[in-house]
Amino acid sequence: MTPAQPDPPAARVLNTTDIDEQSALLEGWNQSYSQLAPGRFQGRLEDAELGGAYLFREVTSQALLQSGDLGPDVVALGVPRFIGGAALFCGQRCDGTQLHLFSGHDGFEFHTPAGLDIAGIELSRARLLAPCAEPERERLALRLARPGLRSVPGGLRNRLGLTLGDAFGKIAEGAMTGAETRAMLDEIAGLIRESLLSTDADEADAGERLSGAEAIARLRTIVEAARPEDPTDIDSLCHAIGISRRNLQYVFARELGMRPLAYVRALRLNAARRRIREGLSVTEAATATGFWHFGRFAQDYRTLFGELPRDTLRRSAA
Repeated sequence: MTPAQPDPPAARVLNTTDIDEQSALLEGWNQSYSQLAPGRFQGRLEDAELGGAYLFREVTSQALLQSGDLGPDVVALGVPRFIGGAALFCGQRCDGTQLHLFSGHDGFEFHTPAGLDIAGIELSRARLLAPCAEPERERLALRLARPGLRSVPGGLRNRLGLTLGDAFGKIAEGAMTGAETRAMLDEIAGLIRESLLSTDADEADAGERLSGAEAIARLRTIVEAARPEDPTDIDSLCHAIGISRRNLQYVFARELGMRPLAYVRALRLNAARRRIREGLSVTEAATATGFWHFGRFAQDYRTLFGELPRDTLRRSAA
């Protein structure tokens, strides 16, 4: 009797209009999304299993702050297809040509623009390292130690992006055999190894870290840790960070293309939205996040998310 063959890999497409639903689609990434630009959110995830690896393509319509933390046994790498504006990944400026390493120690943080299209793969660390000789294994392990951008030759990056696209196309056809699946995964893993070992990426990337990104990170930490009664005006925040108002405005314009005050307000509104989704009343959520003028809170909330706070509460209750 001929042994039963495993089902060929299958792709799926998931569409969302909610940042929390979108952040939960990548299982095991422990993600949290905060919307930074006004307007209704539209998101899509295409994904597929490939011989024990996980392929994905994520499309988001609004500027977001994405943060997450993957387990130590996996490697997750992204190849941008389109970045629609200023973006920071782990404190480094994205130009659309680098690879994005999401896995590693300490988690990742991604300020995305309005309009992001990124493809990628998640596979086991052991699967990626297994074919390497010891010297290469040590170099590759070093390059995988922390999240960040990895600058690689354009030809390699393009080949990796095209191969990921080819894999999705073949999976969509629904006729891949087990041997073809293994061969496709071997090709992708080989391109990843070649890309990460092709340059002294760690030394170069460390030098690309931006001092302005530290100011943004400090501001976000202060705002997220603030009590309702704590001041969140720009002058108070600049004093706490140790930066002038003018320099902070320059940093935000250069790195994120937005004003600091709009960023702070967006973080606080996202915090209020999460509390509403957790079951607090609109008034309780507004007060807990430092909003005391409820009419203005509702107006700013609708501008950012495209719905009133009570609409979020009604959907969450349903």
